[in-house]
Amino acid sequence: MTARRIKRCAGCRHDKPRAEFYPSPNTPDGLSYHCLDCVAERRTKQTVAEQERDRKEAAKETAELSAEELLACERMAEAIVAHRHGELASTPSGEPLDVPMQPVDEIAEELNLSPVRHHRLCSVALDMADAMEMEEAA
Repeated sequence: MTARRIKRCAGCRHDKPRAEFYPSPNTPDGLSYHCLDCVAERRTKQTVAEQERDRKEAAKETAELSAEELLACERMAEAIVAHRHGELASTPSGEPLDVPMQPVDEIAEELNLSPVRHHRLCSVALDMADAMEMEEAA
């Protein structure tokens, strides 16, 4: 009995050489159902869809921030930019700090945030800091 050298892709429906398929122990012939091109195309589509979903979720979460949280994010962003430029950060009372990024944690503590919300605000603050630095560079 001779082994078939060609297999039909379940995605594009083209007959292709067996070398054009990933190995898969879960199929009867030991090869995936989709060819390499179809798998690559599907992965690209999934990646783009995931990135778009993440952007929408981030925008939604940012829109849900209270005015107090947005103000805190702006203060955090300023502290992050100062830290990136090597400037000595200071506490809200104006005292200089040697510890990098301590102002960000102090700002978050003032709001008494949950760890998840703290992480979200820090993420927004990092985005704001990046935007501030791009504006300065332009």
